[in-house]
Formats: sequence, C-alpha cells, structure tokens
Amino acid sequence: MRRIAFVAALMLLLPAYTSYGFPNLDTQDEAYGVAVDGNDNVIVVGQHYDGNKYVMRVQKYDGDSGNIIWQTDFDEFSTNIGKAVTVDADGYIYA
Repeated sequence: MRRIAFVAALMLLLPAYTSYGFPNLDTQDEAYGVAVDGNDNVIVVGQHYDGNKYVMRVQKYDGDSGNIIWQTDFDEFSTNIGKAVTVDADGYIYA
C-alpha cells in the first residue's frame, strides 16, 4: 500500500520533479515516465536541457525513504528525451 501511495504522489508531483532531480530548474526540464521495480523502488525518466542539448535522465529512488539510489544521463545525440520507463521481472530497466 505504501508503494501505491508513493507512486501516486510521485505522479502528481512529476511537474515538480525537476526541482529534486534536476538542480537547475528550467522550463525545458520534464519528467515523463515512472515505474516500480520488484523491491518497491521507483524509477523516473525524463529530460533536461543542459544549455546545448536535451539530455535524458533516469533516476532510481528508494521506495521507503524517497532518496535517490542512482541516476544516469544519456546524451549521445543532439536530442535525448526519455518518454517512458518499465522494469522487467529480472529487474532490468528499459527507458
């Protein structure tokens, strides 16, 4: 039940996500997708603009504390936007 409440709150706060995950808040920074893994951790995917191009960011949050466990950026191309995320039964993340 705690996981459902956390995900529901996170979905409501996705527009404000950038203030937590992206320290330099910009109108071009957005979160688009959320998923929960088998350990009740929450994975969020989105984008931010680094001044030169869009960078896709994936962050994993502890399902109990809400603290960031890890984050990674993908910026290989001129535009890198993560629109959705899912986790399979083995815990692999696809964004």
